[in-house]
Amino acid sequence: MKKQLLIGILSIGVVGLLMGAGTFAYFTSGETVTGNTFTAGTLVVDFNPVGTTLPLTLGPAEPGVWSEQYQVNVYNRMASTMKAKYKITAAKESQTVSGFWSLINVRVRHTHAGTPDPANWPIIYEGALKDMEINSLTDVIGDGGIDVNINHVFYYEFQLDPSAGDTYQGASCTFDLVLYATQFSNPGW
Repeated sequence: MKKQLLIGILSIGVVGLLMGAGTFAYFTSGETVTGNTFTAGTLVVDFNPVGTTLPLTLGPAEPGVWSEQYQVNVYNRMASTMKAKYKITAAKESQTVSGFWSLINVRVRHTHAGTPDPANWPIIYEGALKDMEINSLTDVIGDGGIDVNINHVFYYEFQLDPSAGDTYQGASCTFDLVLYATQFSNPGW
């Protein structure tokens, strides 16, 4: 009997609770915004030769003699939508005499565009072409970033190392100038 009385009281309580919940009304409102668009940005950074034809044709080189200057800029094209950072390296494709690649030196100068007399610009790299790594974060004036529609101006000079002996007469090497660029906000490098 006590069990039936307890079940009855619980049943009345549940029914009362359900009835009470149904007696309240609430005002509501909402809105849907349609046609939202999310678009990824673009990054188009490349070499921009000024008064120089790419690919470069260098020589005939003499040991220890620096070539003329070649202006090869880095350009963040107008097609880009973001600031970039970059690295410039070189990679050997082929050589006619073993070891010749290691005897090519490069001197790279950089400063702001419009600065007169590039021959007096600061040298940011001088050494073996095979070891060249120009990093915009450490080697370029400012914060190392390149904004959209901006050129970073570089002058390159090349030299056959003074130690090159008769073995290398007539030797040649084909190499790539390599530009790696990424969005400036990339924490990877």
